[in-house]
Amino acid sequence: MKKKIYFSLLTGFIISLTLLISQKIELFSSMNLLFVFIATFIVSVPLKRLGVSYGFISYFFALVLLYLFNFDKKYWLIYSFVGIYPIINYFIEFFTLTISGKKVFKFIWFDSIIILIYLLYGNVLNLNVTKNSKIITIFLFMCIQILFYLYDIIFTKIVKLGR
Repeated sequence: MKKKIYFSLLTGFIISLTLLISQKIELFSSMNLLFVFIATFIVSVPLKRLGVSYGFISYFFALVLLYLFNFDKKYWLIYSFVGIYPIINYFIEFFTLTISGKKVFKFIWFDSIIILIYLLYGNVLNLNVTKNSKIITIFLFMCIQILFYLYDIIFTKIVKLGR
């Protein structure tokens, strides 16, 4: 049991170290977003090897370390919502029977997270919605949906490799 907890804590440490390094070598703003999504793949390791509770320990430990080491607040908030995706994905894959039902639940979760992040930190994605930019905003929203769809396909394939 101690080995499992140590493995979960080590994974959380690796996640936080990855995100802290990405913050220090930041070349452009969206690079941190890319590393946040890459970090979710790391959370899936203890989840698929040890179970949901150990995946949650890894996720929560990474959140605490990132907070203690003064990770950028807006990316910390994004990771706090996006980093739990492997656990959400596990439950959706486990409890939903149809493929279309899985996609609906995943997109409901993702869209609610995007709306929440926009309400809390509207300037993260630099979407200032005005009358003149509605078409651009809708286009960006659709691009984000397509990117999440591709991310979900890749994530699900990688997670299923170990099963």
